[in-house]
Amino acid sequence: DKTADAKVGDTITYTIKVLDELGCIYDTINHMEVVGHPEPNLGDDYKICYGDITVLAANYDQAGAQGQTTEYYWNTGDTTDSIEVLTAGQYYVNIVTTSDETGLACEGSDTINIDIFERPVINIADPDLSGCAPLNLRIENNSTPADSYFEWYLIEYDDFGTPRVAYSSTAKDPVFQLNDPGTYSLAMKMTTPDGCVDSMTLYNAIVVNPQPIAEFEADPAISTLSESGGVVNFINYADQSVVTGGNGS
Repeated sequence: DKTADAKVGDTITYTIKVLDELGCIYDTINHMEVVGHPEPNLGDDYKICYGDITVLAANYDQAGAQGQTTEYYWNTGDTTDSIEVLTAGQYYVNIVTTSDETGLACEGSDTINIDIFERPVINIADPDLSGCAPLNLRIENNSTPADSYFEWYLIEYDDFGTPRVAYSSTAKDPVFQLNDPGTYSLAMKMTTPDGCVDSMTLYNAIVVNPQPIAEFEADPAISTLSESGGVVNFINYADQSVVTGGNGS
């Protein structure tokens, strides 16, 4: 059997001989070209994260074999050996191989289903992002899926604009005790149980003000209020405002 070891692109020659009753021999020679029967392999069904791009490849290893032309027809309208997709759905490819010599065409196809994992959705209730030190910052996290892994960072910047992580947490609803006055950015990254990731940053959103210092001096320091017409002057040394004294008798 000459076809047992035949490969795509091979030509098999068959010789047929006929002996009639008079002892005459007739023969003929036929040539058979082996055209590949395409067997694309898109693999098993799988899921991707929302917004991700995945590549579907036909994986036809005889493409470009000598003596044949290979054509690809996807249900997306593409005609390449691979495509990029980012939406859920059923995708299939039909491959047609055609003999360059005889025009004989063979076909093969495969199908795959692509689905989308649950999308991470960031939803944070508006916290009170300003106040005096020490500021107790509580963040109510309503993001979904709720069983995701959360990473929180409070970032401050030095005089040269270089960022530094001042506080961090992996709690779902974190609480930060901000003791140092300054301006902070709030960053959060969430990773779903399926490995899908989303993140957000609120730049310069948190303002922690220093505590005011109340300090003043009375002039005179001791007065019976009968001196100088009962007038006492107050000198304000507070760092937030200046208030001068009043009259008394």
